[in-house]
Amino acid sequence: MDLAGSDTPGERKRQLIPFARGAPNLTVFILFGVLLVLALALSACGETKPESAVPTPAPSSQEQPASGATGVAPTATGQQAPTTPQVGATGAGPNIPHTPEGRADCLACHGQTVMFPAPADHEGRASTTCQVCHKPLPDGPPRIAHTLEGKATCVNCHAAGKMVALPASHAKRTQQMCQVCHVQTIEPVRMAHLPEGKTSCTDCHGTGKLVALPVSHDGRTLAMCQACHTQGTEVPRIAHTLEDKSNCGTCHGEGKLVTLPVSHAKRAQMCPVCHTQTTEPATIAHTLDGKTNCTNCHADGKLVSLPASHAGRTQQTCQVCHSKTMEPKTIAHTLEGKATCTNCHANGKIVALPASHDGRTQETCQVCHTQTMEPPKAPHTLADRPTCSGCHSAGPGAAAPFPAATHSGRTDQMCQLCHGMLPGGPPKIPHKVEGREKCSMCHDAS
Repeated sequence: MDLAGSDTPGERKRQLIPFARGAPNLTVFILFGVLLVLALALSACGETKPESAVPTPAPSSQEQPASGATGVAPTATGQQAPTTPQVGATGAGPNIPHTPEGRADCLACHGQTVMFPAPADHEGRASTTCQVCHKPLPDGPPRIAHTLEGKATCVNCHAAGKMVALPASHAKRTQQMCQVCHVQTIEPVRMAHLPEGKTSCTDCHGTGKLVALPVSHDGRTLAMCQACHTQGTEVPRIAHTLEDKSNCGTCHGEGKLVTLPVSHAKRAQMCPVCHTQTTEPATIAHTLDGKTNCTNCHADGKLVSLPASHAGRTQQTCQVCHSKTMEPKTIAHTLEGKATCTNCHANGKIVALPASHDGRTQETCQVCHTQTMEPPKAPHTLADRPTCSGCHSAGPGAAAPFPAATHSGRTDQMCQLCHGMLPGGPPKIPHKVEGREKCSMCHDAS
């Protein structure tokens, strides 16, 4: 049909109707084509995001991906990086084996030419992207189990064939790296005794021994003991002798004379292992005759205050330790007219007290010194005899020597304090003296 030759509208309309009815609608085709183009454009945009908008994670500086990893994706530089990195406890990559505090610049240690370089596929990655994948260890790196005093070189003890073998993950790590990660130390428990006389720790410390070791010490050897535990404790001395005291538990324990401290709970048979030194307790400075209760005189606020070390000790504990008594010296004179001992017996007085009596008071004198003696009376008048030592002295040739053993160091002042005058004075000479001035002519001095 020749449509071009149809000039009238009616003719043209009649000619188009058969075509519209029998052919696909052209508008539908056009819409379908537009939608298809839009779908393809959106798909292309999703696959080609700008590289600069996506931070590329960096693996741990200490654990590099194994060589030959499969499955790769393009990096910012076009190199290949693993698409499935090793996963740590947290994050997508291996954990950071050290604390990140004070270490904001990862590349200071993990650049390409420094201590522990990152793998080549991390080139171009910035420090700010590291912790996107790599998270610090939850509890941080293990603490050094000892102080660093005197231990400047870690590899002296920590290395293959040395006291402590390093784990496989530490292969190729150097001395310089140790304290980069391990920055905290532990003060080991002090030995509860001195090491003197104890050459082998395992004699007492170990499974089935006196002291079981904690689980953390499994596999540790004798050589390791004193590498960490270098300090011993000065153990208190046993406050008494061990004579007739073979069982410590008789007096020391819950409900006994002496309660043990909390730190000693469940200790048994261990006493003489640590407590090896004994003390000779002070001898009781008096007899116990008529003295049944020590706390009548020995206690705070009493005649004799107890030392701080005796706080909490009871009457029952006194004679467990203090078992020896002494017989105090007899007072060398009568007590007539001598009510106050300190008039003569004190520092700066006629008779200085011994050092052992420092702090003792007037009240304590006759608690211990209960016996007196009657010194011999002076058998002559003291007229014209102001100096006793003129005749009485300890040296040879003295007219009337006194006993050196008891009177050594005694002075003229002391003589009349003890030696009173003979009652009634000396007997009169029963004859005339004229012409008989030399008494020894008739009277034998012996």
